Amino acid sequence: MAGDPGFWDVAWNWPLPFVTVVAMLAVPMAGIIWFVCRLRYKHQIATLKDRVELADERLGDAKEKIVKAEEGKTALHTTVKELNAQIEKLKKRKAQLPRELPFDDEVALTVAPFYLIHMLQRTVPAGFIARCLPTTR
Repeated sequence: MAGDPGFWDVAWNWPLPFVTVVAMLAVPMAGIIWFVCRLRYKHQIATLKDRVELADERLGDAKEKIVKAEEGKTALHTTVKELNAQIEKLKKRKAQLPRELPFDDEVALTVAPFYLIHMLQRTVPAGFIARCLPTTR
């Protein structure tokens, strides 16, 4: 064999030094890999614990909202019952009222001119109709 010996030639011809070098490199690397994996595992566990705590908080909030909604639903149901009772009372009162209210023609015709006088008085200025008439302004 001429030239520079390759990696496998060195490993084949001198197994003890090769195994020693590989062991010297592999053991620390395995330790580093184990350490990194352990850190990642701890980080994932901590993240999962945080997520579980957050989910528990949200579940507690949701339960509180459900309780409040049930209370509101009960109160609303009570209010609806009260309103229905009031509607029934008003329907009974309406049924007791006479169908037509009496209308007195004399009162209406007597009061009407008093309203109409104030409405029709001075809608058009006097100077517009006849410029020669004096105005009060």
